[in-house]
Amino acid sequence: MPSFDVQLRHKPRSGELNGSLMEPTYDQLFELQQTERLSDSSDDVMESGDTAPLLSPDNEKYPSNVKVQLKRQMSLVNCVTFVMGSMIGSGIFISPKEVLLHSGSVGASLLLWGLAGLWGLCGGITISELSTVIPKEGGFYMYILESFGAIPGFVVMWSYVGFTGYLSMAVLALTAAKYVSESFQLGSCNSSSHWLEVTIAVTVVLALSALNCISMKTGARVMDVLTYGKVAALGVIISGAIYHVALYGHANADNVVKGTSTDPAQLALGFYAAVWANTGWDALPVVNEEIVNVNRNLPLSVIIGVLLVITLYITTNLAYFAVIPMEQMLNSDAVAMTFSNYVFPAPIAWCVPFFVVVSTVGSINSSIITLSRVMYSAAREHNLPQFLGLLNYKRNTPMVAIALNAIITSLMCFAGNIFLLIRYVVYVSVMTITLATFAMLYLRFSQPNRPRPVKVSLINPFVLLIGCAFLVFLPLVKEPVRSLVGLLLYLAGIPIYLTLVRPKRLPHWLEEIIRKVTVFFQLLFASLPEDHKEMT
Repeated sequence: MPSFDVQLRHKPRSGELNGSLMEPTYDQLFELQQTERLSDSSDDVMESGDTAPLLSPDNEKYPSNVKVQLKRQMSLVNCVTFVMGSMIGSGIFISPKEVLLHSGSVGASLLLWGLAGLWGLCGGITISELSTVIPKEGGFYMYILESFGAIPGFVVMWSYVGFTGYLSMAVLALTAAKYVSESFQLGSCNSSSHWLEVTIAVTVVLALSALNCISMKTGARVMDVLTYGKVAALGVIISGAIYHVALYGHANADNVVKGTSTDPAQLALGFYAAVWANTGWDALPVVNEEIVNVNRNLPLSVIIGVLLVITLYITTNLAYFAVIPMEQMLNSDAVAMTFSNYVFPAPIAWCVPFFVVVSTVGSINSSIITLSRVMYSAAREHNLPQFLGLLNYKRNTPMVAIALNAIITSLMCFAGNIFLLIRYVVYVSVMTITLATFAMLYLRFSQPNRPRPVKVSLINPFVLLIGCAFLVFLPLVKEPVRSLVGLLLYLAGIPIYLTLVRPKRLPHWLEEIIRKVTVFFQLLFASLPEDHKEMT
């Protein structure tokens, strides 16, 4: 049995509570809560704020209609907004400068945005087949685990759960907080401004985490609202550009192809910047087991969502280029803010920072959902401590994983300047996408008779691999030291697996700690493992 697999009890042993002041056992806590529960229903207990009792399927008080399992609550609309909300982040407000800088012209820049969108579309189509061949929660982690085995699967999970997931969320939260602080001119000095931004970032993370603890449907509705806000924000930019061009003409009508770079390395760097803004198409398969009619809705929503984002991104870039002269854009650190200064009057110029806040908050919400589900999935596979695989019996959400995510992300917000580490996130993510693409091809050829509700053209994974080759090898040439550091962080999962997961037994003291922590979280979050009826 894997080392992280600890025994969770669901049925109290016979015996009475004693009056000892010694630390109570799990059985005593269970019996005590069942005794206190006799006078009130479960709903009354939850409403009163008391800890909900742990339930046992063998207990006569166990509600027959309670099933501790993930629920399929995401409709097609929820799925489409989830894909779009995961993709549309702060990149579309910042990356256009980087793409233009390396491409050299408006036309080449638009071409790179289109290619990056095509790469994302091929990725979404490729992952659609994998998600129906391996219809499990966890996304890339589960696909690589089942295709290539325990060690590659653990490495992929480690790279996301170990650092990139928390790092991305913390950076997004701090970015949102910074725009809020600057928009409303909060904080009177650098020191107070910094701590105010950290406080705002932590508040956003905790609030979104609390909402996602309620139910998957609640998290999806939050995602719906934030995605509608993102689309509305881009719609305002596009509409403002149309109005501006009608009055003053096009700012770059004569510079569409002038200055186009012919250096492959520069064009590749431009493509890299555009891809960074197009990531997120892989988020939906992580919640595979919570999608209604998954074999239809998942692939359909990925395709619809990615196509809509491609359209919005190219149209938004056209809006930028129509208003901002090329030289001004290259000198701008915030393209969207420069755009607002050209189009909107000063009293409402704050709307653009607000757009960035809405976009980053939506991306944080997506990360909370996906990161907690990867942890939940890894715990089910015994690659993480089992308390991360618990579900609240009333809400059917992985509250323990969500809470732990919130705590770690909040601590990272206090860690200082973590923005320098974000470049490792892209590099590590591309390596994971590469492995997942090979997993799709491996399963296609090694298991040709395996049921495939969705079977896609092999053109898609090959286009995806071509893009991955650029994104993996280019940084090795341009920034070998940083790229090797990212690679080492990725491979650090191997010794962790061999030390903590592969051994059949851990040191007794460590097993005891894990057991006590597991029991504590069961009681604190009223949670049980999904397959609790099979546990002893």
